[in-house]
Amino acid sequence: WSPDGEKIVFMSDRGGVFDVYEKSARGSGEEKLILKSDEAKSTSSWSRDGRYIGLTTRNQKTLLDAWALPTFGDRKPIAIAVSPFSESQPMLSPDGRFVAYVSNESGRDEIYVQTFPDTGGKWQVSNGGGSDPSWRGDGKELYYRSPDQKLMAVEIRGGTDVQAGIPQALFVLRVRPGNPRNKYTPSADGQ
Repeated sequence: WSPDGEKIVFMSDRGGVFDVYEKSARGSGEEKLILKSDEAKSTSSWSRDGRYIGLTTRNQKTLLDAWALPTFGDRKPIAIAVSPFSESQPMLSPDGRFVAYVSNESGRDEIYVQTFPDTGGKWQVSNGGGSDPSWRGDGKELYYRSPDQKLMAVEIRGGTDVQAGIPQALFVLRVRPGNPRNKYTPSADGQ
């Protein structure tokens, strides 16, 4: 859903590979193809200001890569994390200054936070593995799913860099492991 609730983005493989489409949430009007390429894509977030859509692409050389798709201008995707490792599930912070994502560069899936849109600093905020990051509404806490299916919370303090607290287990999630995303959604106040 777009932040104003007026649009939805979705993926469809009707062209042979998953591309990204946009449609009015009211169901009226035609759907619009907003990103087409030879790589499969999946969306994971929409920035609160509506300017960026977080997405993951699948590439034979670089595996999974994290990108941000601008909803303005030429709509050329901006690389968040593209490497020989798998990076996925980019979630833009409520203030738009940071992005959380999953990467296996340490040898297992962990949660990282880096600056956005300029990808200068990067910080690992999980310990012991993690997936499915989501921000609390004020951006002061990040939630993620641990490998043993616990919902974890870590305090995030950020100026020009990120200072992460110690991850705390909140409770065991009653969801099946694996994909797809959005097995939980925190309320705006994080309660």
